[in-house]
Formats: sequence, structure tokens, C-alpha cells
Amino acid sequence: MVTSSGDTCREARTLGRGIVLLDVVPGHGRENLMHELELGGSTACMPTPESIARAVRSFVADPARFRVPPGGEAHLAPAQFVAAVQGLGFDL
Repeated sequence: MVTSSGDTCREARTLGRGIVLLDVVPGHGRENLMHELELGGSTACMPTPESIARAVRSFVADPARFRVPPGGEAHLAPAQFVAAVQGLGFDL
């Protein structure tokens, strides 16, 4: 997945997907990016076509390096979705 740091990273990790992070958000975004790199299964690049292309080529060339086991909370996703919708007053 190619994205900036944030909730999308949690979603990718829940599904066991590796991440190419765009370094586009200063301040807290940079802190989030650094945390994602610490967790592994990710790499970072600048938001330029050349940098993104290099990062994706690296990612594809060595998929084992970016393998992320599905998150331990993957089984919670359906229940969390239902709870969120019901919290808005809708019945499923």
C-alpha cells in the first residue's frame, strides 16, 4: 500500500499488507511515519514520482522484507464496524 501515515496504516497491518509511506505531513505526521518504520514491514519515500517509483520497485523486489503478519486484531474489525454503525443509531 502507498499512503501517508495514519489510520490507513493500521488497516494495512490488520490485513497483513506492507506499506510505502509518503513523507508528506510535518510534525505529528513525521512522528507517525517514524513509528510505522519502527513497527517494520514498511519503507518511506519523498512525495515525488521518482522517489515513489524507487520505493515501490524496492518493495516489489524484496517482498519478504515487507511481509507483515495479519494483525492480532483482524478478527475485531467486523464487530467494531457493527458497533460504530449502531452507535450512529442504525440497526444492522
